[in-house]
Amino acid sequence: KKGQLLALIYSPELYAAQQELITAASLKSTQPQLYNAVKNKLKLWKLSDAQINQIESSGKVRDKFPVYATVSGIVTQKLVAEGDYVKQGEPILKIADLSSVWASFDVYENQIQQFKEGQNIEITTNAIPNKTFEAQVDFINPILNTSTRTVKLRAVLNNKEDLFKPGMFVKGLVKTDAKKTEEVIQIPATAVMWTGERSLVYVQTNPDEPIFKMRDVVLGNRVGDRYEIIS
Repeated sequence: KKGQLLALIYSPELYAAQQELITAASLKSTQPQLYNAVKNKLKLWKLSDAQINQIESSGKVRDKFPVYATVSGIVTQKLVAEGDYVKQGEPILKIADLSSVWASFDVYENQIQQFKEGQNIEITTNAIPNKTFEAQVDFINPILNTSTRTVKLRAVLNNKEDLFKPGMFVKGLVKTDAKKTEEVIQIPATAVMWTGERSLVYVQTNPDEPIFKMRDVVLGNRVGDRYEIIS
């Protein structure tokens, strides 16, 4: 939870800064600029106003200083053990707020023009069968992955009920109003054989004979369980 005590830490610099604050507090009527400078220094180290006021009012320096969580979430990684030495700015815990999560999809190069930010997308997952979740396209990466010839498309999912887990597979469905001006050939997705850079299909040239010919094809959009053939 936000504000929860995470650790106690000893820092010579923080110990000295507390002493500076106590000294500057006794001089704040005559040297307010010095007092404010010391106070701002502690604020830059993520000390809250309540913590600073407590040091000032008590006049006592704490040797072990509490570190509180600045956000609520799930601890995804613990980077230190008790007694470890940590450098200034080094993380001690990784905390993720999973109340909303990203659904990330790969969009093929020839499909990019069909998508835009703000577009509605229906999301399903095998982990939660018979249920559809509504989301919107939040971001489309402007850079193409040259290895997979795809771009990343991202949608934001409300996860207040903790239904989605990081790393879970999801499927996205986008409905388009695009109308075809010409007929296209469609084939079952299972008919395509992948050989690296080429897409191959075998065509039965005569329905009465078990003879097949190999065809090198260029695939278009995948619609459900079928691919369009561009050429």
